[in-house]
Amino acid sequence: MKISFDDLLSQILPAINMKEKVEFLNTAFLECRDPRGDVGNPNHTRYIYNLLYDSEPIGIKAFDSNSKFNFFQYWDQKKYPKKIEYFIDRNRSAYKEKYSLYDYESAKNYINQNFEKRITYAFNLCWHPAMRSDFFRIAKLFIEGGFYCDIDDLPNLMESYTKDVNFIALSAITEINSRMYRGFHLVDGSSVLDNCYLTNSPILVSKRNPIIGLCLFKATFDLLYGQENLISIHGTTGPGLISTGIQVYYTLPNNKNVKFYTIDLNKVLILEPIFEYTYDSNDVLNWRIKNTLPSDFIAKRNNFLSEDDLAKPLG
Repeated sequence: MKISFDDLLSQILPAINMKEKVEFLNTAFLECRDPRGDVGNPNHTRYIYNLLYDSEPIGIKAFDSNSKFNFFQYWDQKKYPKKIEYFIDRNRSAYKEKYSLYDYESAKNYINQNFEKRITYAFNLCWHPAMRSDFFRIAKLFIEGGFYCDIDDLPNLMESYTKDVNFIALSAITEINSRMYRGFHLVDGSSVLDNCYLTNSPILVSKRNPIIGLCLFKATFDLLYGQENLISIHGTTGPGLISTGIQVYYTLPNNKNVKFYTIDLNKVLILEPIFEYTYDSNDVLNWRIKNTLPSDFIAKRNNFLSEDDLAKPLG
């Protein structure tokens, strides 16, 4: 049976109707919008910093073929450039049947097979490869759980593990004194915390996780019905979504059953600058130059909604 729009929130706010859920969640997300999104909120930076400070790193053990977690990645096109071929070949060889690589067509087929049409339409409205990667990863992670990291990251032949049934493990970006650090960094008394937010890669999560369901619901709603000036790659499907979704979930009443862990990048990934995929200034894959709505987005969205009479999302 396909997952419906409402199924994504089945573990969150179950006692109220869809209209009340949407209104409540839209307000909650706006109040703690990620500072890297379109609406800044320094309180979110402090919340995420404190969450990371108080959390524990997820456990590490040697990877073996009996791992319960699958590992997948995404590259939008079936053909990939030479400079990332090393990453794909290495991960495919190392993780064997536990590894899968999706492109646009296979990701679209996966979403069509597992979700109802609102969610499939939302995926089709993602206008950039990075955005499709963002949306697909939370869709697949909601169904199966598992491990995802970007195409230019190399897992360190290790498996993260936990005894918790419901959990999520994430890393962060920390900006201190105008300098950006990948991962969590402590701020000393003489430094200024400029920004701190969670990233959506790498991510390890249990299946049917209510936080992932919340994020997939919000991304779908915003793409189909959201305000134009609040839709962006970073904020709608990217790190801004997962970072804000974490805060919204943990501040909701009676929603504390998901254990949060930090990912120690030095243990989980091979961090070598030579391996990083770097964008050329005019690279079409560079989401930063395509972060805002394309000119045809609204017409395409209206066409989707009119085809199946989905213009009214609230029950």
